[in-house]
This record gives sequence, structure tokens and C-alpha cells, in this order.
Amino acid sequence: MRKTRSIIMLLLSFVVLLLLTSNVSAFDGTTQTWNGCPITRTENNNVVTWQLNRDAIGDTCMDLEVHEGQTVILDLNGHTLQNYSDGQKHEKEDTERGQCSTIWVKQGGTLTIKDTSTGEKKGKIEQATGSTNVPVVNDGTLVIEDVTITGITKKDNVGVVVNNGDLTIKSGTITGSNECVQNFGTATISGGEIKETGDFFAVRNEGTMTIAEGAKVESTSTKTSIVGNMKVNGKEEPSLTVSGATITGATAGVVNYNGEANLTGVDKVHLNGGKVTVDEKSTVTYGSGLVVKVGDTYYADNEETTDIKGETSATDIVKELKKNGKAKVTVVQGELALTGAATGFTVEKLGEGKVTVNGVEVINKYTVPAQENNEEEEEQDDTPNTGIDVYAVAGAILLVSALGVVVLNKRK
Repeated sequence: MRKTRSIIMLLLSFVVLLLLTSNVSAFDGTTQTWNGCPITRTENNNVVTWQLNRDAIGDTCMDLEVHEGQTVILDLNGHTLQNYSDGQKHEKEDTERGQCSTIWVKQGGTLTIKDTSTGEKKGKIEQATGSTNVPVVNDGTLVIEDVTITGITKKDNVGVVVNNGDLTIKSGTITGSNECVQNFGTATISGGEIKETGDFFAVRNEGTMTIAEGAKVESTSTKTSIVGNMKVNGKEEPSLTVSGATITGATAGVVNYNGEANLTGVDKVHLNGGKVTVDEKSTVTYGSGLVVKVGDTYYADNEETTDIKGETSATDIVKELKKNGKAKVTVVQGELALTGAATGFTVEKLGEGKVTVNGVEVINKYTVPAQENNEEEEEQDDTPNTGIDVYAVAGAILLVSALGVVVLNKRK
């Protein structure tokens, strides 16, 4: 009996050993094979680090996926990781969000991509020749440090790094002939370099994005702007903040189609719609719609994107401010016919379109005077309506009092 139990325990131990050796995640601090590619795997406080020991190029290595609940550090260690030319299919019906990517961080997963090699940082993630698939897709949390990520496809709406979750770019280089960074979630670019060599945006924001001092965004294209702030699908407006970043290229640094952008230190800004606040460094050009300015903030109408929830257009802000007698609006471009403006409301006209306020055409500058007595400005009589002529009653009382005085004098 004891001999049988010993045999069973031995067999169970052997099975467990086989299971452990067949799973990379069961080893720590040793060199193993990750789908044919040698890596060193370590684990510390539930954080797994995979370090490449050689290049992983072409079809020799499987694409990397980080699943819900996993926290992973991918150390390229000076080597190159490349996606399949065809790639494996992801488990999504939405084919535009990450099929056949080199790296896919799923919702609830966390990945940091870095290069700890000494000297010049040569760690690279690249798109295979002939591939039309996104090199890196993030639906979870992704941090990028000291690596180069390269895309080669010249295809609209195919990015190099596509973010649907939380993305932080601290350093490194992202380059490609398509849109280098596409953000549909929350993204912070605090360092590194984004270089676009085709005819697309270097950065496309449809979510919430901050590009901070220390980051550099560059485009060689003469056909489009460098950073695009827009919303194509969905109802929430995008938000873009650029604070001291270096943005260089042949055309506008930032183009705003809808949503809101707060820009500091951006030389060239093109406004097609939405709300943009700039500083004295910016030169602003416009699309074809109505454009107004309030302080340092520009508002523009964009007829193609009027369904964006929360967006403030030029027409919206004028309707709101006309009730404020202390407000001033500058019409930079387009036509405007405004009625019901409050006394003291001021409109300045810079463009060539016809501008009228309460029926008066504005030539250069116009302030609504008090005597216009607009319907919205008419003072209301706050005397209680009792059905009795108050003044007549008061006069009668005075008359009776006077007669009483006369009668008393006669009696004396």
C-alpha cells in the first residue's frame, strides 16, 4: 500500500514538474524560451519582468499579450521585437482596434516597455515589412520608456501606438509614416520624440491628452497639421493640453476640429471648430465657419461635428454672453445677426462678414446703449396690482385732509 502511494506521489510530482516547465510564468531568474525566443524571466511582488536575450523578428516569435490582472515589464535589453507579417487574430469583432499587433495590453492589464541596456538605447519594437497591423495597442495601462517604436504602413487610421486606456510616454522615440500616436483614452506625453514622416498627423487625439514640456512632436508633411484634436465617433468632446512642448513642422502645429484645446508655446494653430485658448506666441488661422474671440480664447463653428456632447461653438458662446452687459466679443470671421443683447454688451468686428446687434450693423465696434430698451432689458413695474389706482387714492386722502383743516379753522 505504501509502495503504491509512493508511486502515485512520484507520478503527481512528475506531472506538476511537466506543467511548470511548460509554462514560462513558472520560472524566475533563469533563461527560458518564449515561443522560440530566449528570455530571462524574473518576478518581484507580483510584477513579472521579461528581458529579451536576442532579437525576436518575423514569424519566429508570437505576439505579446498582457491580460487582465497581469503587471508586466518588457525589457527589450537592446534588442528588436517585430510583429508577424500576417499575425494572429485577436478576440475582437472590432478589427480596427488591434488585430495582429506586436503588443496588445488588454483591459485590466498593465505593461511597462523599457530598455535597460547600457550605452545607446537600441531597443526597438517595429512593424514587419508588408504588415498593415498596429505595432502596439493598449486597452489597459501602458508606460513607454527609452525604446523606439516604428511603423511603416502608409494607411489612413492605422497608428503606431493606439491607446484606448491609460498611456504614458516618458522617453524614447515613436516614428512612422502613418499616425504615430492615436489616443481614444487618456494619454500623457511627458518626454521623448514623436516623428511623422508621411502625410498624416503625428499625434491624433480623440480622448484626453496632455503633451508636456520635455516632449517633442515633429512632422515632415506639408499636407496636414502635426497634432489633430477631434472627435469622429462618440459623443464626448476631446480635450488637449499642450504646455511648453516642442512642436515643429511645415504646417500648423495643432489643428482643432472640435472639443477643447489649451495651448501654451505653440507657434501655429489652425481652428476648424470648438474652443481653443492660446498665448501670445501663437499665430491662429481659421476654417470657413464663424469664429469669435473672448479674451485669449477662440470659438469656432464646425457644421460637420455639431453632435459632440459638451462642445462650445462660436454660436453657443455668443448666445450665452449676449445676456451679460459687461461682456465683450470679437467677431474674427463670418457673419452674425444677434438680437436681444443686453445694455453694455460690446461687439468688435475684425472680419468682412456682416455683423448686426439688435438690428444695428457693426462697422468696427458697437456697445448696446440703454435707450434701445430691448424686450429682455425692459424694467418691470414692481408695484402690486390691486385693481385700485394708487395715485388717485393718495390724492383723495390729501384732499380730505386739506378740507378737514379748513373746517377746523372755520370753527375756531
